[in-house]
Amino acid sequence: MELLKNNFFIITVDDDSKVFINVFKAGYTMTEFNSLLTKYPRINISKFLLLKQAIKEATCETVQIGELKPLVTCKISQDKMVATIHFHCSNEELNENKLLYIPKAIELLHSKRVTDGISLDVLHQQLEAKKDIVVARGVEPVNGEDSIVSYYKMSERKPTIREDGKADYFDMNFIDVVEAGEWLGEKIPPTTGKAGRTVLGSLLFPKKGKDKVLYYDKKTVKKEELENGKVVLRAVIDGVVQIENGKLSIGDHLVINGDVGVETGNINFDGSVTIKGIVQDGYSVIATKDISIMSEIGISRVKLIQSKTGDVFIKGGVFGKGVTNIVSGQDIFVKYANECTLTSKRNINVGYYAIGCTIKATNLYAHEYKGKIIGGEVEARASVTAGFIGNEMEKPTVVIVEGFDRDEIKKELEELLKNYKKAVQKTESTKMLLDNYNHSDLVENDQEYDRLRHKFDEQVTEVSNFEQSRKGLTELLNLKGDGQVSIFQKVYPETFIQIKKQTKKLKSPSKGVFYVVDKQLHID
Repeated sequence: MELLKNNFFIITVDDDSKVFINVFKAGYTMTEFNSLLTKYPRINISKFLLLKQAIKEATCETVQIGELKPLVTCKISQDKMVATIHFHCSNEELNENKLLYIPKAIELLHSKRVTDGISLDVLHQQLEAKKDIVVARGVEPVNGEDSIVSYYKMSERKPTIREDGKADYFDMNFIDVVEAGEWLGEKIPPTTGKAGRTVLGSLLFPKKGKDKVLYYDKKTVKKEELENGKVVLRAVIDGVVQIENGKLSIGDHLVINGDVGVETGNINFDGSVTIKGIVQDGYSVIATKDISIMSEIGISRVKLIQSKTGDVFIKGGVFGKGVTNIVSGQDIFVKYANECTLTSKRNINVGYYAIGCTIKATNLYAHEYKGKIIGGEVEARASVTAGFIGNEMEKPTVVIVEGFDRDEIKKELEELLKNYKKAVQKTESTKMLLDNYNHSDLVENDQEYDRLRHKFDEQVTEVSNFEQSRKGLTELLNLKGDGQVSIFQKVYPETFIQIKKQTKKLKSPSKGVFYVVDKQLHID
């Protein structure tokens, strides 16, 4: 079949779509030929050297120079998500023959097994020649959403000082008390997602959302499974909400509605204690967990207030008169303190002032604007922060910071993080094994499941302990130097500051941050 003819050559195509040229007159250039091909986009030149030779020599021989492209071709992307068609003709030809060419395109799509995502709007309204046109798109799968876990929001143990024009208060929500049956947390189950399809109609399966574990103590917290798959945690007993070893639990709680005194005797309780009145002179309160004394009056000449593993909060304050001893396994929060001993394994927080006290802690925090440390002796491992130290009467005040070796702390943290990572990996592996079980009543009685569950609980505890240690080490590294004393308002003469055995006795008022680097005491 003849495709075109001019004064120099004739181009034909056979039944196998092979394109031939017969050049019977020399003088036609390749530039002219390339320009001519733009009017015939279906001609594909695959034998360029033979074409060039034929035009140059004009031997009148018939030579194959290429192939005739189909009117329309179809390409399918490697991921089978996109199908395109390409019309090998001019836009004029396409517009004149749309009613004929569109059915050919649809027939070609069907022959390529393209069945899904075909856009008829594109086929009928947005076609262009000599351009890849997207006519079908697959549907991507929608992966499932991870389960959503939420827990009872415990009050932040951070004292606040507020002013209402008449009085200041040292306030904080200290103990979170719940009754049996109260909501403690929940888990919305993961979703399965939505399947997608390729343009060839193949299903694309989504990834199911990841499930998450609810960490709770089965003795004091129960799990309810609702019809929609949602899991709700509720308190089994009345008590105090707490996190122990990374798990939500309810601790025993003793509430004294009045004072600790003759009617109650000394208190020694395994759990948390809330005293709504005061502790009378000469009496003591000992608890394994948190102790909160809520009276605004404060306490005086109390023998001992001791929390073995928790915090101590005294909303009013302490007039110790040299005999009161406050001891905490964690933190102490006190509005003010007079002539008493405060000892904490972690932090001591003073709202307004501590006068003539003996204070021992990792960190002492007195309010940066109002907090005063006057007289007495402070011993801290890492830092002391206050608004004022000493007073205008130049009452001798001793502040000693033991300090630490920053390089050793860095090494300790680095080693801890390695072990922490390993512990997390072990915990995740055990969780995967647990997830393989069908959590039915029968499974709950399975010995292997119980063994794995016990192992998992131990691993969660280990991870929780690592996390607490990490926080403590990170806090040390955030300090300046190897120990720090920060005075935001004024430090008075006769104040003695010692950090890592580097000493300074203030002879004039000052303020700033004292710290030690390379056995040198600095102030910023």
